[in-house]
Amino acid sequence: MKSTLERLDLLIEDIKNNYPSTTYTYMLLILFVIFFGAILVFYVKEAMVGRLLLYSLALICAAIYYRIAVRSSIQHMLTVSDYGDPEIIGDKQYLANKLAYLNAGIEIKRVRITVIKWIYFFLFPLFLLLMSEIVIEPIVGLGSFIWKYIIALILGGLIWLHFFNKELEIIYGYEDDSIILSRRI
Repeated sequence: MKSTLERLDLLIEDIKNNYPSTTYTYMLLILFVIFFGAILVFYVKEAMVGRLLLYSLALICAAIYYRIAVRSSIQHMLTVSDYGDPEIIGDKQYLANKLAYLNAGIEIKRVRITVIKWIYFFLFPLFLLLMSEIVIEPIVGLGSFIWKYIIALILGGLIWLHFFNKELEIIYGYEDDSIILSRRI
């Protein structure tokens, strides 16, 4: 039991220290701020209200998606954050509660990384299109916009899928460790 508790504590500390939530929040904020700044520049330069609404709506939807997805994981984490006193509830229940806390922490990290991965996958190519409209010329026609978005999705979006999948592999390793620990309890 003592080695299981030590391993649980080590995993919890490792997740807290090596993958702070601020890292991913900053990644998201940087994208949002730069994207919003580009929207403002585009509006001043081109004053194309329809396209401005499209880019703004994409940004707002991404922010709402992040907020809803991460909030539910955090609420679950709060329900299991008090794993009790081992002298009152017993060692086995204490370990089970602590394991539930670890699993909730892993879930938050997995959800946060997955949500940001998909936001970067879809929003970064839109940002590339927006920048091309600012620097080169506005895109004329819906068909042209869609084709350029598909090309930007292939060039810019797939890179982010690969980048974030490496991060998710580490989280899956934590999940495997959690399964091994659950078998010991």
